[in-house]
Amino acid sequence: MIATAVLSAVLLAALPAPAEGQPRLSISVDNTAAAITGERLTYTVVLRNLGGAAVDGLALTQSVPTGLRFDTADPSGTAGATAVQWSVDLAGGGEAVFRSTMTVVGDDKARVATIACASTVQDGPPLVCASHSARVVAAAADSWVTRNRWYVAGGLLLAAGVALFARRRLSAREETD
Repeated sequence: MIATAVLSAVLLAALPAPAEGQPRLSISVDNTAAAITGERLTYTVVLRNLGGAAVDGLALTQSVPTGLRFDTADPSGTAGATAVQWSVDLAGGGEAVFRSTMTVVGDDKARVATIACASTVQDGPPLVCASHSARVVAAAADSWVTRNRWYVAGGLLLAAGVALFARRRLSAREETD
């Protein structure tokens, strides 16, 4: 954890300053680390304006990748087949929080990942992006015992009954001898 923080600080210090007139933004996407098929995931996207000047008309786009089905967005955005989009104005030093809910569909993917990017022009090059990946865990398969537990219980009761009957029968024979 500390190594990650130190490495991030070094990398951020080495990054070039944004071009003149370019807004200074940061973005993050957060969710759970693992999910199962059918589970609803709520992604939280936080977009921050690190500069002092307001930035109006930002286009925020979050991908809806294969393996996820878009359900809802808060605040409501424009949902397409592969992405949900919002338009946002950020005051200097301000932040905006967006939430999207998606359902994990199919278990053929080992991971599902979404990417959120912000740009100053719709369909323009992104100024900042972040991603989040969740491992898709296969649901626990029913074992033979769980599927047939009543048969197993019945078989055990029958075996106990037969053993009890045989023991009484042997005890009765020994008493008559």
